[in-house]
Amino acid sequence: SLRLPPPPLRAMSKRHALIVFGGNGFVGSAVCAAAVRRSVPVISVSRSGVRPAHLQGGNGCWTDSVRWEKGDVLNPASYTKLLGEASAVVVSVGTPPVPTSDVAWQRRMNGETGVVVARTARAAGVARLVMVNASMPAWLDIVAGGGAPGKRGAEA
Repeated sequence: SLRLPPPPLRAMSKRHALIVFGGNGFVGSAVCAAAVRRSVPVISVSRSGVRPAHLQGGNGCWTDSVRWEKGDVLNPASYTKLLGEASAVVVSVGTPPVPTSDVAWQRRMNGETGVVVARTARAAGVARLVMVNASMPAWLDIVAGGGAPGKRGAEA
């Protein structure tokens, strides 16, 4: 496991939260749950800004500890203010590569989204950014070519 030094104390007083873009999804929700278990304040940014139905837990569920905020990853003005609270950002935005979907749309959702968040976070002074993606079988690149190239482009 990668161990990084903590940010300077002056930064910790204002920037204390982990902001997760894509916290409503399979991978992003696992990131949120892991952070909550470690008592890290978590803000999940999504288009709806509400906890999704499939993550409704209640009775002390980890989802009760997440702050659900509205924002559109491709519209930085919708979440830039939140980045002032971030000690780190996790980007787990994307769509599964489906053979029937538009390749350009898949590249946008799996690539451009990450690039926009990364640039916006850097401009806002966020010290750490992590891009997390689900592993997809190689044959999906042949059948539905937009997902993996988009992710690779964002990581570059």
